[in-house]
Amino acid sequence: SLDALGLSAVVGVTYIPTDWIRFGARAQTPFFQVHGSGDTYEVTHPLAGASSTENIQGTGKYGKPFDFSLGTAVSPAPWFTLLADVSLQLGLSYTEFPLSTDFSDVTTLKTVPRVNVGVELTPDPSYPIRVGFLYDPNANGGNPGDSGYTGEDFFGVTAGVGFASPHVRTCVGGFYLWSNGEATVSETSNVAPYNSRAY
Repeated sequence: SLDALGLSAVVGVTYIPTDWIRFGARAQTPFFQVHGSGDTYEVTHPLAGASSTENIQGTGKYGKPFDFSLGTAVSPAPWFTLLADVSLQLGLSYTEFPLSTDFSDVTTLKTVPRVNVGVELTPDPSYPIRVGFLYDPNANGGNPGDSGYTGEDFFGVTAGVGFASPHVRTCVGGFYLWSNGEATVSETSNVAPYNSRAY
């Protein structure tokens, strides 16, 4: 188990040159850890030879890299708005359990972009319709075949509809996420497909 307490600052700015186009930028600083504790436990009973046990309570570390986003919203017609943004997450490496011998692997995140595209339709201002698509590539470091490697490229679609009365706004929506990835089979260099689905 890992518990980490820390801070991360987020700052953003919006620029509206005309009524039909908007630009935005957002920056999120790396996670600054104030306190962290980790607890690891593993016991091994081999068929022959002495058993081994690790039970360590000590420092725990968690990392979140710098993240920067640029986005725009374009409204060529009063009932249609196109939204798009791209984000860049920088790389980072850290060890979650530095005092552990069995769980001391380094977590490595590589620099990756993310892309989101959305559309808002308001044929009736009281019933906005919104759909979107996202692409979130694998951020795990390493390569297929490396010990403990897993990596997934995520894709997703979202859709929702709203109802706006004079004093209340209500929205309902759903999403579907899927991934294409690879994982290294434990204690071998064989690579197997690794996929996820979420609703």
